[in-house]
Amino acid sequence: MPGGRVLLIADEYYASLAGVRALRAGGYVPIVGTITTDGYAQRSRDAAGSVLLPAPSDGEEPFRDALGEVIRDAGIAVVLPANEAALTALAGRDDVVEPASLAAPHARSLRRLTDKSALAEAAAEAGISTPVGVVVPPGGLDGVLGDITFPAVVKPLRSVDRDGAGGAVQLPRAARVEAAAELRARIEQAPSYSWLVQPFLQGALVAVAGVSYLGETLCTVHQRAHRIYPKDSGVSAFAETVLADDGLDERVRQLLATAGFTGVWQMQFITAPDGCRLIDFNPRLYGSLALAVAAGANLPAILIDAVLGREPQQCSYRAGVRYRSEMRELGVLTEALRDRDMRRALGVLMPHRRTTHAVVSLRDPAPTALLARRVLTRLRG
Repeated sequence: MPGGRVLLIADEYYASLAGVRALRAGGYVPIVGTITTDGYAQRSRDAAGSVLLPAPSDGEEPFRDALGEVIRDAGIAVVLPANEAALTALAGRDDVVEPASLAAPHARSLRRLTDKSALAEAAAEAGISTPVGVVVPPGGLDGVLGDITFPAVVKPLRSVDRDGAGGAVQLPRAARVEAAAELRARIEQAPSYSWLVQPFLQGALVAVAGVSYLGETLCTVHQRAHRIYPKDSGVSAFAETVLADDGLDERVRQLLATAGFTGVWQMQFITAPDGCRLIDFNPRLYGSLALAVAAGANLPAILIDAVLGREPQQCSYRAGVRYRSEMRELGVLTEALRDRDMRRALGVLMPHRRTTHAVVSLRDPAPTALLARRVLTRLRG
């Protein structure tokens, strides 16, 4: 087995947990550098240890300084940022993690693919379609309102951006809006940043995920969401691996090659009668990562192999493997009961074979206890 200590910079979400479990399964020793005291990853039995780091949102320099100390003290071989705030703080800063290696994209690559306008241009060059969008600059909604049709989806131009003090700020998620007043209220949540408004598209949510190193894509996994939450602008609550769309796969690889991207990633698409439309790019460990790993593609371990100059582990996956996000399925159930959609509610309640979960694991019970506490808190609220 490859071996070596990997510092995974985690947050409170289950993508970080999937990363820890995948690294251990791939033969690595994951140390969790967490920016929260209440996350799944540091509770996993697969974590060899954890250390609390300053949040990049409170200033990138304190975060980097603390990270350097951990790397030296713990004998870290590779640093893997599992969230976009840490990626933003470390992109292009290989010097910060020396003598370890950094499993992250260069700053220019990250900047291009996480700016949704620049992403649309790069996608077009690779033959990938995107919805036509209207960019709303800070304070500039009135000047472009006439170009927007409703219903629409509004999202920040970047999911993570920097504030005036040099911190990395996590901006609100995408949301469906029905009218100008609702759009204005959404934008006023972060009026100092730019937003992208696109027409709301009907269709299934599909995704291509994978891992690339210096622009070479080493592995891809295709999946389809059967349920999402929230229902109009959410992410996978219940999903399944599907056979690869070879044409789409080739275009995705071309896009990543042009950008010279390094890291685990996911591209999300909405299906349409004339093809797929790219709606988002996640340049990090993504929510349904556990599905790819359960299907046979250990994307984090493949990335670390490449960064260390080792022969990458096997890249293949099985179609028909299913995945549940427990908290999102709870959201789907709540929506379905509210809407009196009994068919959708029964779909959530029905057990499914060959299904992996975002959190629940019999061999790794401590994260499940945290999930139970979060579910109870949500039900009481």
